[in-house]
Amino acid sequence: MAQKDGPIAGSGWKLAAEARRESFQAFVRRAIQSQAIAAEAEAASAKADIAQLSRRLVALERQVRASSGRLTELSSIEELQPFANQQFDRIAALPRVAALALAETSLEVQTEPIELEWEERRYRLGDYRLTIDLRGDVRVDSLAHLGPKPGWDHPHVQDGLPCLGNLRPGILKLIAELELALATQLLLDFLVTYQPETAYTPIEGWPEA
Repeated sequence: MAQKDGPIAGSGWKLAAEARRESFQAFVRRAIQSQAIAAEAEAASAKADIAQLSRRLVALERQVRASSGRLTELSSIEELQPFANQQFDRIAALPRVAALALAETSLEVQTEPIELEWEERRYRLGDYRLTIDLRGDVRVDSLAHLGPKPGWDHPHVQDGLPCLGNLRPGILKLIAELELALATQLLLDFLVTYQPETAYTPIEGWPEA
């Protein structure tokens, strides 16, 4: 506990007045320093909050512009039926497409049996279900389960989650723009592509055709 200065009375007051003055000055100085440190910390915190809010405002402004632009694009689709029919016909005409199914927010494309050629050999991967979720997600599930282990749907897919690499942003952009035929085409091309350096497991784990 800090020691308190006791009261000084009588002639002792005159002798100790200067010392008491210096103690009082030190007391005020400590108070000022303490408040200055607190104010500096508050100012730094406020500056950081302002910087964060500024970045957030910039991001929100970009989001508003992007959303407004997308709204304009959607409004430009004057006839929904021709647009939907065009997408449907293009998907149905794609090679390796066997059937289509619809859920509330997703399109499911069942493929024909897929074969993949690698180093002059062909491997049977079987048929797949491609799930294109309009909320921004993609699944690739093997229906034949020919992989070397359960959950190994494809050399580049585990448990239905495809490793699309740099294809993913483009596919998600196409989904957002409702260009579902192009998105389906890219996923079908993905199924017949093998890159050993990025594969989860070697293609040799699937049976040869």
